[in-house]
Amino acid sequence: MLTLQGQGKHMRTDVMLAVALMAVISATQVQAQQVYKCVEGGRTEYRSMPCENGPPVRTWDVEVAPRSADIIANEQRIDAMRREVAARQAQPRQGSRPAATMIHFSQHREPERCARAKAQRDAAYRNAGHRRSFALSRQMDDLVYDACK
Repeated sequence: MLTLQGQGKHMRTDVMLAVALMAVISATQVQAQQVYKCVEGGRTEYRSMPCENGPPVRTWDVEVAPRSADIIANEQRIDAMRREVAARQAQPRQGSRPAATMIHFSQHREPERCARAKAQRDAAYRNAGHRRSFALSRQMDDLVYDACK
């Protein structure tokens, strides 16, 4: 126990304030973590563990704030959900139906005509190159619009 003599009431208040401040600081203490910059196969990676092939290009310390109780609870909930989904996927399905066949529905009245118009427009654009005129673009887009509506 800390006893102060001759300092009076103000010194005890200051000591109690300092003790309370130290408790708050220690409760919100930030942890340091080392970061490694690794270049492997032309790719740059930033890792929390040493590089697998050779020394790191650079290392430095970063401060990581502690996770709150809410974040930890949320992470545990997400992990439980992942385990549940993995368990469901691992179980064989009973009474499963045969694979469905896909049927393609077109939004166009005449899909073949629409496809031909798009191919014609693409060919015209390739022939004209990057210097195609606005008139050509308008004409070809109108052709596609009429065929695909």
